[in-house]
Amino acid sequence: MFKQRYYFALAKEVMRINGTTKSSIANHVAETVAGSMTIRAFKKEGRSFEKNLGLIDFNASAFFHSFASNEWLIQRLETISAVVLTTATLCIVMLPSGTFTSGENLVIVISEITLFEYSNYSKIIIFLTLKQ
Repeated sequence: MFKQRYYFALAKEVMRINGTTKSSIANHVAETVAGSMTIRAFKKEGRSFEKNLGLIDFNASAFFHSFASNEWLIQRLETISAVVLTTATLCIVMLPSGTFTSGENLVIVISEITLFEYSNYSKIIIFLTLKQ
């Protein structure tokens, strides 16, 4: 639960930073287009281009951190799923024979794990979609 709150706080902040850096790129492009005649008149195309590249690099850094935090959460969820699947499989193997058919148990465990992973992935996707 602590990691979930930590991740959501981190994801919100990273998405905010990512949005802020995107707006500075859009603002610079709009100003460049509006002042293109002046930029050309003073022969400052190179300076404008360098500033644009710097802003894009800064935005790429924020996007990288956003992507890395998503991968961090996915890795944790997959690890939890693997532990749950391993534990459930061991419990099935330890049950006395004849309790269930082994194929039936394995199908139940795998379907539960799949539902667990899908529900968490869909929560992440919905959260990130709404925050953009």
